[in-house]
Amino acid sequence: MDYSIFWTGIQDVLKQEIPNTFLTQLQYFSFQEEDNTLTLVTPNEFLKDFIFSNYKSIIEMKLMLCWNQKITVNIIINSNCQTAKPEKAKEKTETEVKQQEKKESDQQKNIVAAESKQSSDKTFSDNDDECTFDSFLTDDTNEYAFRLAQTIAEEPGNSKRNPLFLWGESGTGKTHLIKAIKQRAEKLFAEKKIIYVTSENFLNEFLDSIRNKNSEQDKPKIFREKYRSLDILLLDDFQALSGKTACLNELFNTFNELYDHKTQMVITCDQPISKVKDVEKRIKSRFSMGTTVELKQPDYELKMAILKELAQQNNMEISIKNIEYICTNISGNIREIKGAFRDLLAYTSIMGIKEITSDVINKCLKDKITAVKSVGNISIDKIMEIVAVYYDLTVLDIRGKKRTQSIAIARQIAMYLSTQYTRLSTTQIGKYFNKEHATIIHAATKIKKRMEEDKKLKSEVINIENRIKEGV
Repeated sequence: MDYSIFWTGIQDVLKQEIPNTFLTQLQYFSFQEEDNTLTLVTPNEFLKDFIFSNYKSIIEMKLMLCWNQKITVNIIINSNCQTAKPEKAKEKTETEVKQQEKKESDQQKNIVAAESKQSSDKTFSDNDDECTFDSFLTDDTNEYAFRLAQTIAEEPGNSKRNPLFLWGESGTGKTHLIKAIKQRAEKLFAEKKIIYVTSENFLNEFLDSIRNKNSEQDKPKIFREKYRSLDILLLDDFQALSGKTACLNELFNTFNELYDHKTQMVITCDQPISKVKDVEKRIKSRFSMGTTVELKQPDYELKMAILKELAQQNNMEISIKNIEYICTNISGNIREIKGAFRDLLAYTSIMGIKEITSDVINKCLKDKITAVKSVGNISIDKIMEIVAVYYDLTVLDIRGKKRTQSIAIARQIAMYLSTQYTRLSTTQIGKYFNKEHATIIHAATKIKKRMEEDKKLKSEVINIENRIKEGV
């Protein structure tokens, strides 16, 4: 039977839910009757991910209504969709059709398996092959962690750096670094036993071992031998083990065994080990024995470098001015910046847009642009606090009378930002700084002009603005 006719029919229904621009990017590939799986094909990875994320559930819902049964949708990639269309069944015997469908199903399974192997994290650049030291861009917020990770990959087991505990908020590059260690170490030390594992997978393996301890295989023993005979253990997202007492006990014993054998351990977490809840002090003490490094949110310069690199890698024609526009108006971590780029690349690819303007960016990234829409919701006191922290000063320094260059510039920036992010008049702002309104106007004008000439100052002001936006 030629199942493609079902897809042809369903497209008319889907036109009510899915823009035709996206619908035409999908073509029928195969239908597996035994497990009710419809496989569609699309020309590239960006379209596949975009359609999968935004329209897969809609397609499945409409399929259920039309076919009166649950149909699971798969999407695969073929750069030439025309070649992916199935031959009509009437041109083949029923046996040949089934063989062809089985072949297509196997191909799809292989694709899915390969994608799963390449990526345990669905972010834009957390694929194992892409998580290298060469592709990790640095600035003042992460350079120390980067150099330390390189050293560990090349000289594992040094007691001063064992374990390495990397912590930072989501999207600051922890997983990238820990996978880069794995890649570099595997190339340098082919004979070493190295494992990268997420804490969630470690927990699942542990639970599986104790659930099946009465089976013919001694699974607890197999589990222990797997993790206690390593040369390098890379454990990602430690916070996932919070409160998992039995698993933490097993990890504690594993840690001791590995440490005694000078096995290098690297652990990542989204917070300092001291703040992870429901973890015994003895474990926190062990994890603090080596070196602890914080990965901070990226500054403006790093965001610029990341977007320039991504644009170059993907042959995207985008001006520096528009890259600056994105970095100025999107606050957040590295993952969010890469996600915004991915959305923009998919959108312009699908819509056939060659020239990327600010209007295109605003239309595509309207949910991510954080140009402040809630002016007035932040106080001058908060602005002073953010500026003071950024420049390692105190609020008293900002409000005081000291005229050292560093304090004077910080004070003028605080005045400028107060005119931008509050609804107060310059006279009202002046009262907060113990200054006349003319002084506030002068400071704001001076900073605005200097930002046009001084790239470093402009970068600093944008970094502070992004911190303000995150707090609005």
